[in-house]
Amino acid sequence: GDILDRNGSILASTTEAYRVDADLKTFRRLLESKKLTAEEFAAPLAEILGEEESEIVKKLTAENNGIIIKRKIEKDTIDLLREYIDEEGINFLIIGYDNIRYYPNESFL
Repeated sequence: GDILDRNGSILASTTEAYRVDADLKTFRRLLESKKLTAEEFAAPLAEILGEEESEIVKKLTAENNGIIIKRKIEKDTIDLLREYIDEEGINFLIIGYDNIRYYPNESFL
């Protein structure tokens, strides 16, 4: 929703966005069963998400069981990611909802 000042002017506005998480336990099982590397998944993910491949590899190879890959993603990017997930049969990525806060007057930057 919007945050307004006492005159009704918008100070901040929230827009729906998306986030991508990875179930790393499932990812490790996938790598083992298909004899693949994290780099083979990182390259297309980095391209779709506009991230550095090395950062995606770092996240995919973390010791955790789950990790946030990226937050505050626009719908058009998520549509491309969903297409990639469907084409490749990927089961370790989780797409969820997130929010982006905008400050129209740049008053809080």
